[in-house]
Parts: sequence; structure tokens; C-alpha cells
Amino acid sequence: MLKKPITLADHISALRNEALMLLRYYIAFKRIVKFENFDNITRTEFVDQLVALKAIENDMVVRISKLDDRRKDVHSLPRALLALPSTHPHKLLIKNKVIAFSTLIRGIKTHRRHDQLAHLKLGEVDKEFKLQYDLAPPSAFLSK
Repeated sequence: MLKKPITLADHISALRNEALMLLRYYIAFKRIVKFENFDNITRTEFVDQLVALKAIENDMVVRISKLDDRRKDVHSLPRALLALPSTHPHKLLIKNKVIAFSTLIRGIKTHRRHDQLAHLKLGEVDKEFKLQYDLAPPSAFLSK
């Protein structure tokens, strides 16, 4: 049985769904991190909220990293770029944005995602409890 080729529309649909999930996680993170109930919670509940925030942050790191995946069997920005027709009037601009995105996330993708979350690198121990990533999209990626 022949597989139907993955189209640009397939990639866009999958990337849109992933972006919506990231937005949901980011909104939840921003709401929880306010600690509006700080005066009414115990130390244990506070730590539970910190752990939940770190879990959300870790999930967002993995999801953002997936957008830069270069394997053939996935939906990602580089794979969508390959499906973009060479005659597209903004192909070079889109390509430059994809390259800029890859450059922007390289640090958290290679260190946090590869070495600690997805693959526990030999000699590495994931002891990162501190919330440390600002995973909001930079304004440069939101403009045309």
C-alpha cells in the first residue's frame, strides 16, 4: 500500500494544533505562577505548585523542540519548509525565520531536552527544579 505524501497543508494543520497546545500550556503556566492563593496554601501545596509549574515548563521545552525536528516522519517547521513550493513569494523570508527559530532554541533543545528530558545522558542527573525558561514567543517571531 502506497503512503500518500505529506502536504504543506498537513504540516500546517499539525503545527497549528501544536501551537494551540503550547498556548494552552503557556496560559496555564502564567496563571499558576502568579500564586494568587499564596496566603492560603501550605508549604507542601506550594511545593506541589512549583513541581506542577516545572512539569509544564518541561513539557513546553519538549513541544517547542519538536517544532525543530528534522526527521522525515514528523511534522515540524523544517519539514514544512521542504513542502513549501519553490515558487512561494515568501519562501526565503520563511526559511530565514525557521533558521532563526532553530538558532533561538538550540540551547534548551540540546541541553535541557536532549540531555535531560528525552535522553538521560550518561553522567547527567536531572536536578533542575528552578523555573528558568521564558518560553514566551519573542516579538520578532510574531511580526510579518
